[in-house]
Amino acid sequence: MKAGPMVKMMVSMSIFGSIGFFSTQTGLPSFDLVFVRCICATLFLGMCWFVTGEYKREKWNAKEIKQILLCGIFLVFNWVFLFKAFEMMSVTVAISIYHLAPVLVLLLGSFIFREKLTVLGIMSIFICFVGTLLIIGVKELTIDGFMSSGILWALLAALFYACTTLLGKGIIHTSAYAVTFLQTFLGIFLLLPFVHFSDFHFLTAANWTAILVTGFVHTGLVYYLFFDSLRYLKTQVISVLVFLDPAVAILLDTAFTGFRPTLLQLAGIVLIFLGMIFTLKPKPSSKKVFPLARLKRSHRISISSAGLHLLEKGELVMKVSKQNAEHYVWGRKCDGWHLVKNKDVSIIHELMPPHTKEVRHYHTRAQQFFFVLKGTAALEVDGIIYDVKAHEGIEVLPSIPHQMMNCSGEDIEFLVISQPFAQGDRIAVEKDKD
Repeated sequence: MKAGPMVKMMVSMSIFGSIGFFSTQTGLPSFDLVFVRCICATLFLGMCWFVTGEYKREKWNAKEIKQILLCGIFLVFNWVFLFKAFEMMSVTVAISIYHLAPVLVLLLGSFIFREKLTVLGIMSIFICFVGTLLIIGVKELTIDGFMSSGILWALLAALFYACTTLLGKGIIHTSAYAVTFLQTFLGIFLLLPFVHFSDFHFLTAANWTAILVTGFVHTGLVYYLFFDSLRYLKTQVISVLVFLDPAVAILLDTAFTGFRPTLLQLAGIVLIFLGMIFTLKPKPSSKKVFPLARLKRSHRISISSAGLHLLEKGELVMKVSKQNAEHYVWGRKCDGWHLVKNKDVSIIHELMPPHTKEVRHYHTRAQQFFFVLKGTAALEVDGIIYDVKAHEGIEVLPSIPHQMMNCSGEDIEFLVISQPFAQGDRIAVEKDKD
């Protein structure tokens, strides 16, 4: 695993952990602050979306856009409720309650998606419930205390974040940049009726600095670093690094605002994060897992949209898709996603825009199989050009010159399966004329 993506994720989580501290320095109420945040995010991420060229590769789906916009409503008001909680209570307590979200995802998922709750799942819910009660305290258990303490807003923020997570599960065709751009752009119009522009008249230079940092750094830069590193990191690594966010928030709150939790609150904070750890623990599998590098030719392998599965002998539990696979750009315009990458076999999902082609070449050791998923490809093999339509494939043996081309007016997508791994085993036959 590369160090660069991990550093980006660590930086993004650490910066995001300071958002509570900076939000209290802006002098703006929650609706006004989130309104500015949506404007900044729309401008910054829209620019990233354009500069990276991701907008050219978007596959718009009407049903998915509706889902993205509905998810955006929950995301925007999750921000509003979180900043409202920061206004009314300490950042430490607010951020601890906010991190009940993974447990709420677990609980809601059991009802909405009929996902079976494990013993660890039930334990995490109970532990977090006890932790929340300890943080709230006996005084705030009354209706007046509950409403005036800010706990309601922190719980609503956690609930709306959980809903955002659950609604985002089915978004698979649209890039992360496009999703966030649409959601924050929607947020501008959602919040406009609630904004009091008179609140901006008496802000100091320090207030404006905190506002712009919250908008461009905490939203724009953090989201860029987060999305740019996400696809290169394993789930377990991400699960650990996200704890940097609350750790930094609590550190800044105690160091600069002088907040000191009571012993009961401290115990509650520990219990909530302990419950979170339980939700991150993977489910035990009764099947034996085999590293891909140890697979023998006698094992049967099937390829599906869910990833690579080993039949008869067990299964590989990690699902792979374009959303989490290692991505690279080749030929200036084309994309590739490493679905499987080791010394014995390589499976790459590739996308070629109209009127593009690769360099004509051959491999000395690797044999390859090209399988078209979408569109019609033109594959030249040893001087003969074959039109390969969707769900058709061609095998190319070692030492045979070949060249994949897209002569059509639409994108083509295909799988390239190489055995053994073809990197370093490529000899160009003629220079590409593009």
